[in-house]
Amino acid sequence: MVEAVAEPNFIGTLGLNWKLFLAQLLNFGVVLFVLWRWVFRPLSGALEQRRLKIEGSVKKAEEIEARLNLLAVERKETMQKARQEADGIIKDALTAASNIKTEGEAAARAQSEKILNDTKVEINAEKDRALKEVKTEIATIVIAAAEKVARVKIDSKQDMDLTNEIIEGIGK
Repeated sequence: MVEAVAEPNFIGTLGLNWKLFLAQLLNFGVVLFVLWRWVFRPLSGALEQRRLKIEGSVKKAEEIEARLNLLAVERKETMQKARQEADGIIKDALTAASNIKTEGEAAARAQSEKILNDTKVEINAEKDRALKEVKTEIATIVIAAAEKVARVKIDSKQDMDLTNEIIEGIGK
């Protein structure tokens, strides 16, 4: 028999057994398929969900930050409006207080002038009453003196007429 001379094989020269290599390649494919099907897909899905969740959280954080900035601006505007309103209220209160003070002073002046005028009227009335009483007293004394001189008693009607006549004469 003739022995065939084996041609040098490229895989053989590398020291590889092609049957063993094929079995290992098949095993590697099966392991890769199993890992891809039950490990890498769920893991990549979970990672994608995690990435989406993080992106959502970042968007929410940006929205919250924008809202906070907006609220800060609104708060600042509200505070400014409140300060302006407070300044207006204070200004109005000061104006009202000044008006009340002026009105009070005017009322006090008017009242003091009224009291002064009432007092003057009362003094003049008292003075007139006192003068009338003095005139009446003087007339009575004059009549009494005239009676003594004349030794005649005048009746009360004549006494009154004479008294009025004397009073009128004293006033002139």
